[in-house]
Amino acid sequence: MRSRIPSLNWLQAFEAVARHLSFSRAAEELSLTQSAVSRQVAALEDMLNVKLFERLPQRLLLTDAGAAYLHEVREILERLSAATLRAMASRAGVGTISIAITPSLAAKWFVPRLQHFYPAHPGITLLLTTRSDSFDLRGEGFDAAINTPNNIWPGMASDDLCKTRVVVVCTPEFKDRYGLVQARDLANVPLLQHRTMPALWRDWFDTLGETHPAPTEGLQLDQIALVVEAALLGFGAAILPHFYVEGELAAGRLVGPFRTPADLNMRYVLIYPPERRSSPSFQALRDWLICECRKSPEI
Repeated sequence: MRSRIPSLNWLQAFEAVARHLSFSRAAEELSLTQSAVSRQVAALEDMLNVKLFERLPQRLLLTDAGAAYLHEVREILERLSAATLRAMASRAGVGTISIAITPSLAAKWFVPRLQHFYPAHPGITLLLTTRSDSFDLRGEGFDAAINTPNNIWPGMASDDLCKTRVVVVCTPEFKDRYGLVQARDLANVPLLQHRTMPALWRDWFDTLGETHPAPTEGLQLDQIALVVEAALLGFGAAILPHFYVEGELAAGRLVGPFRTPADLNMRYVLIYPPERRSSPSFQALRDWLICECRKSPEI
């Protein structure tokens, strides 16, 4: 079995070359010579008997096999890094908690609140990983995730955290161009779609008692920040949690094209394996999050 496990140095070299698509830049990152990195990748290819890169003149490309292998290798390296940090923290007598959270929620809501967490819990280390697409919480070694209720995995416990009002936005120019006055005017308007919340437009129309010919069609984006940017560029109308666009609305870069918004809210929950409740460090984080959200139940 061990004969089929490649050298960690080979895997790190492969990942770095794949990320940069450059042997020289990977070598600089790893503090190795270019020839050393090239030899490590070649040794990995020889062991696998698989070509990982297409070496073209002045250009390096991943093969299909290389791209598939890279996805697996990155997960393994990330989990190994997280396990190492947990072991180091355990030796130092502190607790570590690995949390998966969407990029936009992390930047706009979670990280700014950590200024209140760390002074009260200096012995806890948080390992924060952003995830936009689906993943296996338990299988990838996460202690918890913060997400919407429709993403709760089977067998997991969850606690309500907070909610946010959902709003429809577009640029003032976009509103005037399409003559947006009421929800039904969106029937012939390009809609921007957040890929991880595909039912949001449909739910919004349902709350108004309206229908739309294609509420799930339109430009598909995997991060809220990209949806906001597309809306600012006038690519379409967007539907988003209010706190993501409050700055753009206040500045007038985006507007709510309708006077009466639908009464549609999104909820966020803390999701975790039930056995994590026995961890004092996890319980401290859970209690703090719940307390923070009780102070501000709507974000």
